[in-house]
Amino acid sequence: MERGPVPSGPSRPGTLVVLEPGGGPTVGPQEGRVLWFGRNRPEVHICVGPDDPGVSRRHGSLEFVAGRWWVRTLGGRPVRVGGTHVLRRGDEPVPLADGRTSLLVEGADPRDLHLVRVRVVGPAEQPVRGVASGTVPVRCFRLDPTERLVLTVIAQRHLLRCPDPQPLTAREAAVELDVLQPEAGWTHKKVGHLVKKVRDRLSDDLPNVVPEPGATGFDSSYRRNLIEALVDSGTLGAEDLRLLGLDD
Repeated sequence: MERGPVPSGPSRPGTLVVLEPGGGPTVGPQEGRVLWFGRNRPEVHICVGPDDPGVSRRHGSLEFVAGRWWVRTLGGRPVRVGGTHVLRRGDEPVPLADGRTSLLVEGADPRDLHLVRVRVVGPAEQPVRGVASGTVPVRCFRLDPTERLVLTVIAQRHLLRCPDPQPLTAREAAVELDVLQPEAGWTHKKVGHLVKKVRDRLSDDLPNVVPEPGATGFDSSYRRNLIEALVDSGTLGAEDLRLLGLDD
């Protein structure tokens, strides 16, 4: 295996930029090129969860094959690709789309998720360097404390990694919020208004969270898109479940 840093590649389509952990390599699209990620720093290109025994020494790889980058996991704990796809050892590799993708590596405690965030340069794009490093959460979108609480309630099935998770409805969320904050007077209309405010605010960055003018469709699909985007980006993470008293 090739060890140590990989030389930076040209900023052409297909270039892979490691945004998190900070200081990761930028590599060009070369057939058969492999980047390893895991906790054993000397033997991998991307060190993630170095003190977490749940992360394997060589947990997975990013490999350029047939014109695309593919994610494969070799470790015993799963990797979430793009916030929703759970990749386990033995599964077929998953291709990365152009743009940013978060890989969440599950630690010894399933609530500990370690972040690898990458960007694949698309046509006429330039790679963007990350400046911070660490473990989830990496806050890509700003939420105030009330928004974080409400959206964590709605996203709890995603954060708990339930099979085929669906966001809570506004009515379901209002019931749980009323238990958490009985003095706040939560109703489904109040929850819906807050979610709409967040969707509208993020619509420039996340155009699929609000319907286009004249579009028809169930509002639940746009709510689901919002939750998946917030989880995918690391804006909401497993540690936010502590807000719901689920940290024990």
